[in-house]
Amino acid sequence: MITLSYFLTFSSLWVLTALFDSALYHYSIWEGLKYLLFNEISMDMVYLISGLLIGLAFCIVTDIRLYRNKKKGNQAKGNKN
Repeated sequence: MITLSYFLTFSSLWVLTALFDSALYHYSIWEGLKYLLFNEISMDMVYLISGLLIGLAFCIVTDIRLYRNKKKGNQAKGNKN
């Protein structure tokens, strides 16, 4: 669930930034999305992609830990009955 929230947050911020850029610079939203993805000059793409991958890795690890704890909790309840 955390990973899904991460993807939704990232994509919604990406689209919101493209909307602001399209309003400020008077080009279409698709051009804004393409510009943010491929031609971002103010950020080094290595830092951007590494930050995204690190955040995704933390989300996946957290989801796995929550799933395992939930699974252990269900097994402990099943053994008591």
